[in-house]
Amino acid sequence: MTTAVTHTNIPKAVRAAESISFNDVPDSFLTSELAWDKVTTHTDDRQSYFPLEVLNELVTAKFIGDIALRYHFVPTQYSHRATIEEDAPAITRACLEDQVDIALLIPL
Repeated sequence: MTTAVTHTNIPKAVRAAESISFNDVPDSFLTSELAWDKVTTHTDDRQSYFPLEVLNELVTAKFIGDIALRYHFVPTQYSHRATIEEDAPAITRACLEDQVDIALLIPL
């Protein structure tokens, strides 16, 4: 799961939780509009906040099992209601559909 924005053409006000195929991972995510310490760090290295290649290496080494077929975007909203009533249930349903044993949330 990530809070980094995958689809930059969707305005912030209407973003909702969504599931995206790992086949469609962008080279970079939109992170400039999110709140994080932009003075002492950056998000140029996608592996630092979306470690897909490392996870695939762990699968190859048989250190972990398989990776789900998709990842999940969690919008950063300041709406307690939207998070609890809309986004959290959508992500929970998606994880159950994917039959995941563990979910990693790497927020920005």
